[in-house]
Order: sequence, then C-alpha cells, then structure tokens
Amino acid sequence: MARPKNADPEATRARILAAAEQIVKDEGWSALAARKIAAATNLSATTVSAAFRGMAKIEHELVKRAFSPLIDAPALFAKGQSFSIAELASAPLLADPTLARLVIQVSAQAGGRIGAAARLSRLFEKCWTITHDHLSRWEAGPPLVRDAALSRDDVADRILDRYFAAALLVARDPQIGAASLHARL
Repeated sequence: MARPKNADPEATRARILAAAEQIVKDEGWSALAARKIAAATNLSATTVSAAFRGMAKIEHELVKRAFSPLIDAPALFAKGQSFSIAELASAPLLADPTLARLVIQVSAQAGGRIGAAARLSRLFEKCWTITHDHLSRWEAGPPLVRDAALSRDDVADRILDRYFAAALLVARDPQIGAASLHARL
C-alpha cells in the first residue's frame, strides 16, 4: 500500500475525493473515515490523510463540490437564452442525478453546533454565502431569468432554495423528468 514513486499526487487526490464522495452519498458523513477511504482506494490511511493534510480538508472539498455546480450552472444554457429559476437551480442535478445525494448529505449538516457537525455547518454557511454572492453578482442576472421581477439577492436566494429542494426530489426519483421537477419547484 505504499505510494509508488511515480504516483501522480493530483490523480491520487481525485481518487480519494471520489471515494469519499461515494461514502458520504451512500452512508452519510458519520461513515467518512480515512480507513474507509483507504480501503476503497487501495491506499493507506496515512496517505489519505496526508494527501489533504487531514480529514477536515476532505470534508471541505466535499461541501464545495455540493455547491460548485451552481456556480457553473449558467454555462449549461446558451448565451442569451432565458430560463426560469427552477430550470437554473435543477440543471446541475438533472445533468448528474447522483449529485443530489451529496447535496442532501451536505444540507443535513446545516445548523450543527457540536464537534464535526459544527465544523461542517460552518463550511455549509461559508459555501452558501460564496455561492449566493456569486449568483447575485452574476452578469446575466435577472434579465435572463424569466420569472424574476426580483432583485439580484432575491434571485440568488430562490436559486439556492430551489437547488436544495430539487436535490430532495431528484434523490428520491433519479429518473424524474425536467418538466415534472420544474412544476414541483
């Protein structure tokens, strides 16, 4: 299980994150441990921890992964194309239905006050704020959002709210169609 001398550190980090994400999606945050990731990646627990300088950084990367699709969501639409808040919020989840399970696990940590739950809650709040700020300053903003006679802050709030609501619906039914999902948001 020793790291080969020619191992690519970025590829190793990617394998570790993929395994960690799968563990959280399947079993929740409480199952996330260096030994479990090590078993899934055929690495040592020491290598797993060292690659990110501890489990807290792996958790941080997973929380960022849950929010980052919203940062990139506008790119899923053609330039100048108008869309609803529900369409924008659900686009990343429809493109990758397995993402919904991670988003649900991340949102379940919001409001934690003790130990690891408090750390994850702070990460959630930080990522929420960063994503909200990005969406409220987004160049295309409300003019391209069909259902938005709203301020940029209100648009950002609604996109985030609907993203997490859509995650619940997609996790429950990964085959849900876009029209059905949008109607429920």
